[in-house]
Amino acid sequence: MSFNSKLISRVQYVKFISVVCQLSFIFLANVCLATDFQMPSNVQLQSAEGLESKTSFISKGTYKTLTHIQKDIDLGNTDAAFERLNKLIVRVQENAYETAVVLKTAGYIYVSLALSSEQAQKKADKAIQLLTHALSRNVLAHENQQKLRFDLAQLLLNKGDEKASRRYLAEWREHADHKELTPPMLIKLGNVYSSLKDYPQASIFFEQAIAKNDSPVEYHYQLLLASYAIQHAYQQSIKLLKEIISLYPENPRYLFQLTSLYDAVNNKKDALSTMEYAYKRSFFTETEQFSDLAYRLLDSGYPYKSVEVLEEGFNSFLLWVTPENLRLLAKAHIDAKQKQQAIPILEKALVASKNSDVANILSEFYLENEDYLNAERVLKVALATKDETQLIHIKLSLAYVLHKLGQKEDSLLLFDELKHSDIQDKNTKKIINTWYFYIVGR
Repeated sequence: MSFNSKLISRVQYVKFISVVCQLSFIFLANVCLATDFQMPSNVQLQSAEGLESKTSFISKGTYKTLTHIQKDIDLGNTDAAFERLNKLIVRVQENAYETAVVLKTAGYIYVSLALSSEQAQKKADKAIQLLTHALSRNVLAHENQQKLRFDLAQLLLNKGDEKASRRYLAEWREHADHKELTPPMLIKLGNVYSSLKDYPQASIFFEQAIAKNDSPVEYHYQLLLASYAIQHAYQQSIKLLKEIISLYPENPRYLFQLTSLYDAVNNKKDALSTMEYAYKRSFFTETEQFSDLAYRLLDSGYPYKSVEVLEEGFNSFLLWVTPENLRLLAKAHIDAKQKQQAIPILEKALVASKNSDVANILSEFYLENEDYLNAERVLKVALATKDETQLIHIKLSLAYVLHKLGQKEDSLLLFDELKHSDIQDKNTKKIINTWYFYIVGR
């Protein structure tokens, strides 16, 4: 090799090194490793109005390089991908179309990195910068330009820049043609507007997606229902749920949701009818569902049906045997004029009861029947619960029962204790004084 040839090679090498340095490449052992995408300053400063491009095609060389870059991306070798992109951007910077393609490719690498990186926001910011520049060239195919607008809207939303996100969404809608408004795209738009807390607009997109679908998609109905619910649009939600139930009659969840909506608008009649329908369809699987229906039936004046529901719940082992549920069953029997059937149920509830409610109800039954021995037993159980709210009533009833059983001294002691207690209720105080003087007088 001649001296001149060596000199030319050397000059070319120096020029290459100069370009690489300007692009901030890292050299280690004469090997170039790229850890970031570097955009030439003249590319960055180009007008945001977009540039005219002589062609909308890429050259064979650029295509080949992009193919290698895609392989690097697929293998997870982002350093190699960035190295090729950094070289490619220098080569194609005078071609607006190819520049936009390179910027878009680099931008989406950063999008993927942001999903798995500890410096997610930094990567996302880089993606936003590159995709914005790619979009500003205004040279990519319509569908690619639209994708950039939509993806930028999502990236900016994730960053918290709602104003910019809305701007890109508005641009997307402005440029969208009829073919682009497919059900999947409408759902995506609805989800983005839901994230923006613009639920009325989200509902519109979900409604349009459902209307355009040739066959119903359950998830789409769920999204629309959620958007209605968060707006407290109860009547729209009820109408939609009825439609959903007709489409998916085997899903019990929708019946329970419909019941809740009827409750929200204070429509007790339809709420009860919906729960009864779910019960008849054998959709009950939770203890609360049986007790809820039983309460509704009692409240609506159907104690016999309430008893039926509760007993089936107990027999199927789906309704838990708790003092509260046993008391509910006893209440249903009482309202159905079946007091004697309520007594053994209350006795069972008494064993595990942690307050005096069950004992008070049961003691009243025994007092009505003048069964003072059982009344004494039950009242002493109530006294042991130390229920402060009912303590005066319990002691007063027990003092009376002890008197009836001939236990005069014990009865007098209780009445004396009550007489000297700080009781605010004048009527209760009068009863205590009357009994006290009656017993003492005797």
